[in-house]
Amino acid sequence: MRGFDDWERQPLLLLDVDGVINDKACLRGAERPWRHRVLEVAGTRVCLPAYMPALIRYLALATDVWWCTSWRHLANRHLAPLLGIDPRPVLDADLPDPFANWKAAAARPVARRALALGREVYWIEDFCGVLPNPRVMPAGVVYIDTGADGPPVLRPEHLPERLRPGRLRAARRSGRQGPELVRLAAREGSAG
Repeated sequence: MRGFDDWERQPLLLLDVDGVINDKACLRGAERPWRHRVLEVAGTRVCLPAYMPALIRYLALATDVWWCTSWRHLANRHLAPLLGIDPRPVLDADLPDPFANWKAAAARPVARRALALGREVYWIEDFCGVLPNPRVMPAGVVYIDTGADGPPVLRPEHLPERLRPGRLRAARRSGRQGPELVRLAAREGSAG
């Protein structure tokens, strides 16, 4: 794994697992138009859409991905090999999972440092419309809420324009700033 300062030019991407990579609605019987696999991973059932490994591999090349998930270090041990990526840094605040803001508490210093270096910061999570407290997270973090508009799961067309394949390099050259919040419409496949 590279150190934080080795990725100064890449956007920082905080990545959750359940409701983002793991299609939990599929596990509850929701029909999907895409192929998927249901796996037993570390004692947990995971529904992995067929497109997800390629999407996460792309994001791991285009951004500096850090796990921000209740899976914590299990994400590297069990999910990274399934997705075909190298181990990634893991955010952990040594707080119990039921503590609602443990992820924001863990992400805050990393996001603050990245923003101070002029890096973009994206957080992909199934926030379900409840974003982190602005007093906890620094201004400038772009929240990608996979749970805002339907059953949460990340789909390729849901990525903000700036993170889509082929667009990241051009956007960096133009100096454009992304929106503060990107809501994902799982059924409609639009970002707005």
